[in-house]
Amino acid sequence: ALASTCSQLRSLCLPETVWIHLAERQFKVKLRVTEEFSPRLFFQSVLYPYRHTLGLWQRKNLRYYGGILHVSVKDTYISFEDIIPPIKLSDPLKRLEFLRLSRMRQDGDVVITNRSKLALTDRVKVSYEEDEEPKLSIILANIEDHTLNPDEWREIMLEFVMLAGGNEADVNDLLLMKFIQTYHSRSMYTYRKLSFDSSPTRPLSALNSGIFIGNYGPHGMEVINLTVTESIEGTAGVKVTGDPNVPYGEVTFRITDPRCLNVPLEDQESIANITSFMDSPDYIDFQVFIHVV
Repeated sequence: ALASTCSQLRSLCLPETVWIHLAERQFKVKLRVTEEFSPRLFFQSVLYPYRHTLGLWQRKNLRYYGGILHVSVKDTYISFEDIIPPIKLSDPLKRLEFLRLSRMRQDGDVVITNRSKLALTDRVKVSYEEDEEPKLSIILANIEDHTLNPDEWREIMLEFVMLAGGNEADVNDLLLMKFIQTYHSRSMYTYRKLSFDSSPTRPLSALNSGIFIGNYGPHGMEVINLTVTESIEGTAGVKVTGDPNVPYGEVTFRITDPRCLNVPLEDQESIANITSFMDSPDYIDFQVFIHVV
């Protein structure tokens, strides 16, 4: 709008350095000029119009399971990545690219590239709404139907199982149910903004609020949003990703006593022993041990 007022102001708005500075100041993103890429075009048609999509999102319309989407700026595009719980607690979270939004010099408009193998189509729409809470929607039209080809169906199912359960995972009932739910929900994705408190609760606290990974046995690893209270009592973990037993968005555990259970090691060896211990539990006050070197 400013560039439309006069030729002098237009000449001030055209240099790429103006848009590189704006991107870094407003979005903490460092862009650079190449023969194929214009920071000015990218800022005007991609980064600024889709600025509200940046951040972490929780999927709302995948029954039981939910999901996490991370939207961030890469070198020349906005990347939409599915964040997938790891196979082991010690492993990092896995990232699987879903979409790319870009605008190169040769492109007349924004290009949305679908990177999903589960939902093959080039007709993708990304929209953002802010009513009572921010809402992100991704619609994929005319998706290829893999069920018409048994070999394709089996290949994509095995790839999903290995991604969710590891290279040695079996196609068990739980993984198959998750695959079928995910497959039949692949034309419409709706998300809400995912927020969590990562600030320390108190000095030397045994727990701090934040995002954690939990092992749920045959259901695999899942992501938990932990909110810690000052007194510890009332602290709760809410599923960010879930399963049919405890779906996403539901409380998976809540601390109801500020004291710590004093469970002997031998009583931790089996569920039967823990059940027996809980019939007459032994408590110990919370202690902080500081090792000074």
